[in-house]
Amino acid sequence: MRRLPDSADHTATPVRARGLLLAALLLSLCVCPRWAPASSSLVMTDDRGVSVRLAAAPRRVVSLAPNLTEIVFLLGQEEKLVGVTRYCNYPLRAAALPRIGGIVDPDVERIVAADPDLLLCTTDGNPKERVQILEEMGIPCFAVGPQNLEAIFKTLERVGALLGVPEKGRKEASALRA
Repeated sequence: MRRLPDSADHTATPVRARGLLLAALLLSLCVCPRWAPASSSLVMTDDRGVSVRLAAAPRRVVSLAPNLTEIVFLLGQEEKLVGVTRYCNYPLRAAALPRIGGIVDPDVERIVAADPDLLLCTTDGNPKERVQILEEMGIPCFAVGPQNLEAIFKTLERVGALLGVPEKGRKEASALRA
């Protein structure tokens, strides 16, 4: 049996092989299209039938109804709220948020000054002409009008998806369905 000289480094080959394997794996993750991240833009149709497009999850949100403010809090996204109606008083922390008017009389100037990435509104309570003005100014407006319990759960899921936390929206909707 032949012996290798004592000066031979017996660990170099396995370490080098592991290093090359790791480098090849990392390289394949960078160039392989199936691992490429999906586009962060999101298109969702609201309850008016309007397609709302967001390039990324919004960082600044205005809510034009107490139920929508409560959903944002339930989803743990309250730090994104930069404006709510004077009727948004639950949870208690909502009372400290900037006011942008009421449900039927939202102040367009205050909303624009809040510089929102997304406006959450209702199909029935908020004035359509003011929502339209805000849309024409480039503010994405997502309107909801759930008419039954299942539609409320779907609203929770959709708002979660819009805010970038779809799994949280599904989880909270499932908990309420149970």
